[in-house]
Amino acid sequence: MTVLLSLLATLTLSGCSAAWVTSAPPRAAATRCRRSAAPISQIADFPEDEDGGDSSSDDDADVRGVEDVSDDERGQVEDFRAQMLRQMLGDSGAAEDGPSPVDAMLKKAGVPVAPPVRRVSELAPGQILVANPERFCSRNPFSRPVKDLGRFGLQGPIDLGEVSADFAAQMLPVVFLTQHSKSGSRGLLMERRTGALMGDVSMEDYGCVAISPLWLGGTSNQNSLYVLHDVDNLRDAEEVTGGLFLGGWGDARPKVSDRSLGEGRFKFFLGATEWGAGQLEDEFRAGAWVVLEAEPSIVIKDRVASWRPGQPKPVWTELVKHLGEEGKKLVEQVYPEEQESS
Repeated sequence: MTVLLSLLATLTLSGCSAAWVTSAPPRAAATRCRRSAAPISQIADFPEDEDGGDSSSDDDADVRGVEDVSDDERGQVEDFRAQMLRQMLGDSGAAEDGPSPVDAMLKKAGVPVAPPVRRVSELAPGQILVANPERFCSRNPFSRPVKDLGRFGLQGPIDLGEVSADFAAQMLPVVFLTQHSKSGSRGLLMERRTGALMGDVSMEDYGCVAISPLWLGGTSNQNSLYVLHDVDNLRDAEEVTGGLFLGGWGDARPKVSDRSLGEGRFKFFLGATEWGAGQLEDEFRAGAWVVLEAEPSIVIKDRVASWRPGQPKPVWTELVKHLGEEGKKLVEQVYPEEQESS
């Protein structure tokens, strides 16, 4: 299999950068049972007692002696409540262009909903690095803190005037950070296709996920295959961040084969993207990257099975739009028509 991975890497790297980001036709998606949306009454306030009285005094008496809940614990409970309500209402994840309809309904009903994506100011494993177009599209070499663009499948700065907005957004790197320390960093590109499927790698090892795409994680470690997933308690798997893991395919394979685990919970990457000691910090301080924390479902989301002409938008666009007003300036740099319509 090592020889085959090397061949795939060679074929991928020999192509132009456009070939890495061109969307492929959708593969057949497994039939999914969808729950009908629950009525809004399910998340409305509880009615008052039949006698119309106020039971707050009784409730206060029942909780005497209970310690006060901290703001952090209260926030965790509210996030968990919103997550359970999303599942109950049949939400499959965040929408491509901002909050999902279920989140909008929860917000309208007064249920606190944590944003699926938020911007952070420090680097750590499990975060998503989103390229700043101002730094990746400039022809001025002094305003480009990222010198080796080839690591991201780029032959040079992205010319926003020569390609469509969606194509430019596809070319802008989006990296899931798997390791970060003083000695260096490593991540996986989230939107670079090799053109191969896992069945092309090995039917013996990956036959149960034969039509899953093999993504290009980067130009380093081209003989290594990384398995990213959201399955807890797999043998030999290492936790990257809360709810996301690397490795453990040997333990997962029989469970995927017998359908006790869904194949859509796993993503496969050839190679990785690496930074030397202090290199990523320098790029971050120079404004090359917008750093995000996101729900595991955003990272694992199957964007191939749901492919339709014109949708979904590139991963870069999807993530930045989740930032709302905070990401508006970034979006307008790539999609100038949105600035004109606002």
